[in-house]
Amino acid sequence: MDLHKAKGYRPETLFVATSITDRYLASCMEKDVKEPNLVHLATISMLLAAKLEQPMFPSFERMINLIPHHQRQGMTNKTLVKLEETILKELEFKMHYAGPLPFLERFLRLFGLEDLEATPSK
Repeated sequence: MDLHKAKGYRPETLFVATSITDRYLASCMEKDVKEPNLVHLATISMLLAAKLEQPMFPSFERMINLIPHHQRQGMTNKTLVKLEETILKELEFKMHYAGPLPFLERFLRLFGLEDLEATPSK
């Protein structure tokens, strides 16, 4: 949450990051694999989600610098890239989260309602 707030990302980015984290941890449990450092996992999940959802490509260095010093233990670009590779392979590159907002936005577009402004009730 702190990374999401600090970067000012859209809510959808947080939902995608949470989905990535949750699915990866579930996979670790199924295969009885030791989960990674949770701070590293949260950071790379937010970076992956930002790559999918945000208009600007996220910076690994900037994201690492947002992590408090006492939680950065062993966190480098190299360790994050390795974890990113592991997650992508484990999730078979299935990164998108079909949440309620994209679903509703699509229906608003289909019905031509995305440009309507809320009108005050009388």
